[in-house]
Amino acid sequence: MSDLTDQMIKCRQCEKCGAKWINDQLYWATGKKGKNDDLAGLVCNTVNSPECINPEKGSETGDTWEKRLGKLKQLSTVMEKEYDIKWDSGSSGSDF
Repeated sequence: MSDLTDQMIKCRQCEKCGAKWINDQLYWATGKKGKNDDLAGLVCNTVNSPECINPEKGSETGDTWEKRLGKLKQLSTVMEKEYDIKWDSGSSGSDF
């Protein structure tokens, strides 16, 4: 018979952002699996709350908003060069 502690599930939730760790696996507030360093770069380091329980808070190795913006800019450049498609933010004032 296995020890009861082997069958227990460890669950923690951040009071600040709602992220959950189940047996040390991060789950975003949406329920999707995630990485601690991505959560740090996208949420924890931006909010910088003492309530944060992410063990990777302060890490800059994961995804960040700056990295995502850079990827979007690269995609925009490719779309313009390869397909002559320009992104319109909708602020030009014309309907179509």
